[in-house]
Amino acid sequence: MGRVRVAHLALVLFVCSPAGAAVAAAQQPGQPSARSGNEPYRETQRGPAHSVIEVSIADPGFGTTVVLLKAVYDIATERGFAYAFAVPAPGAAASPGGGQGAALLKVFMTKDRETPLRTLLGADYSEQAQGQFDREGWTSISQLARMFEAGSRGGLVNDPLSDLIGVFSLRADGDPNFRVSKTGPDYFVESRGPAGWSKPVRLVAMTDAERAKAAKSGINASSGLRMTEGSADQQFDILRIEEPLPGSGRAVILHVVYSWFGPNLLYKLP
Repeated sequence: MGRVRVAHLALVLFVCSPAGAAVAAAQQPGQPSARSGNEPYRETQRGPAHSVIEVSIADPGFGTTVVLLKAVYDIATERGFAYAFAVPAPGAAASPGGGQGAALLKVFMTKDRETPLRTLLGADYSEQAQGQFDREGWTSISQLARMFEAGSRGGLVNDPLSDLIGVFSLRADGDPNFRVSKTGPDYFVESRGPAGWSKPVRLVAMTDAERAKAAKSGINASSGLRMTEGSADQQFDILRIEEPLPGSGRAVILHVVYSWFGPNLLYKLP
């Protein structure tokens, strides 16, 4: 698995589909909430439907993604919002290529996924933000809840590969993109396109040596499935990654697909 690498993930990649009605009644502006002090982020500003978050960046890998998602999850849950979308805050520095750093994000939140993006963002609306939104859509707080609460089931998965069986989406609240199944001893993956589901392609379990090689790149995969040698497309790998939850002894479970366009977080659909 020489192509496995740590992604320089854009901080807004997973926090952001479609638009429609008026902004639902939101919490009034107030002081940012005081946190325990253990979280690697700070809420520095709060408005009726947004919060500005300063996120510590220890590395450019999935640990940073967990920090960002945890910040959005904590604040949106506390404020009673169901969907979120983030843009770089004014004055935010470019994400560093490595090492310790920080980034500022302005996270907009709503209770109604039909809220028009232009209405929600107001003066912060831009064509660039709209383009990002069209590609990635909302972050569903209920999906994040499943991700963070999933840490409790980490020790309950006797066969980690069983957690890779199911239907996955590239969006937190999106349509199915991939599905993994098992028939007898064999695993299969199908991708979904305009014409429907593709022909199943056989997968095999990653070896301990392959997972150990991935770990050297900072990817702690507890299990993984990959295309078999000789497949027409050997670019599909799906890994179950466990990352420490900031400020907690539990783990967050991420499912990741590796393909020609790089690693992507896959959300497992109910």
